Parts: sequence; C-alpha cells; structure tokens
Amino acid sequence: MTAVRLAAALLCALCITDAAFSISSTRCCTQLGEKISKSLLKKVKSYDIQRLDGTCYLSAVQLHLKHKTLCISPDNKRVQEWISRQGKKSSGNIRTKKKLPGRKKRQGNLKKKIKKLKRLRA
Repeated sequence: MTAVRLAAALLCALCITDAAFSISSTRCCTQLGEKISKSLLKKVKSYDIQRLDGTCYLSAVQLHLKHKTLCISPDNKRVQEWISRQGKKSSGNIRTKKKLPGRKKRQGNLKKKIKKLKRLRA
C-alpha cells in the first residue's frame, strides 16, 4: 500500500513541476520578415519584443494585428522609428483614431440620395 502512495506522490510532484516549467504559453517567432508597410504599422494593436533569453532562439519584434501576429527583424529602421514614436505616447500605449459614431449612416444616406438623383435625371 505504501508503494502505491509513494507512486501517486511522485506522479503528483511530476505534474506540478511539469506545469511550473512549461513554456507552452510563450510564443516564439521562427521566421522574420524584413519589410513592413506603413499601412500595416497603422493597424498594429500591440507589440512585444522577443529577446534571446533561452526560450526563444531569434531576436524579433512581434506586431499583433487584429487576427494575426507578424514577426519583424528588430534591425528594421521603420519598425525602430515606429517603436520610438510609440514610447513617446502616453506610457507606450498604442492609440488608434476613434471612429465617429454614425459615420456609416451618413455615408449610406448620401449614397441613397445620389441614387435618387440619378433616377430623377434618367
């Protein structure tokens, strides 16, 4: 009976240490892009800097967009300038332009008016 308890205790200890040292939550870039457009940089929601710290074998800048993450070389001049501008903003938060409420409605009404004018002229 004590052997069963000892085996159960060892199994629990292994599970706990495996969970403590698991790196599955860390996502590392495996490939780097060299170029990025200005329009893509405008769509970035947040960014992380990946360092060579033992868990990842590449140094990179991870740019998080709405549905994907891009890995860019940290030597890229455009990304370096973009990060320095983000640091100058309030404590590194990325601010995006606020959408005006009702903007789509106004554009939709304008399109309807144009269609009506075309019908009247025809």
